[in-house]
Amino acid sequence: MTETNLSTKVVIVGGGPAGLMLAIELGRRDIPTILLNDNPATAIQPQANATQARTMEHFRRLGFVDEVRDLGLPPDYPTDITYFTRYSTHELARFQLPTRAEAKQRAEAAGGRVASFVSGKTDYLVVGGKPGSKAKKAEELGVRVLLEGEFVEFLRDTD
Repeated sequence: MTETNLSTKVVIVGGGPAGLMLAIELGRRDIPTILLNDNPATAIQPQANATQARTMEHFRRLGFVDEVRDLGLPPDYPTDITYFTRYSTHELARFQLPTRAEAKQRAEAAGGRVASFVSGKTDYLVVGGKPGSKAKKAEELGVRVLLEGEFVEFLRDTD
């Protein structure tokens, strides 16, 4: 093994989500950083099974939220909530929700404009179960925040 002398201001140990995010943030601020990880490459299979609103907000800020969203469920994927007695046995109840594409289309048909950011010109912000920094910003700006169920009712009222 060859000995190498490196000079840096920050050493990050671990290339998991937190380590990678920290390295990206410091790099954007031109802070010299070395990331040490026990794996020589990225995982072949993704490790995450869901990306929450706060994580998506970071991705939006970093400029690649659309690419991440495009790799997820298709916009026409059903988002219904269902209750079963057992896995895939007898369905007890179903709450039909619009797909992401349908929600966008219906909001635009009602005169709305769909955006991935909140500003003083925003009238409503629709949030899921774990709202992130957009909800906080909306509150600071006095923007009305709607839960998904309220948004669905709003769409029904405009039909």
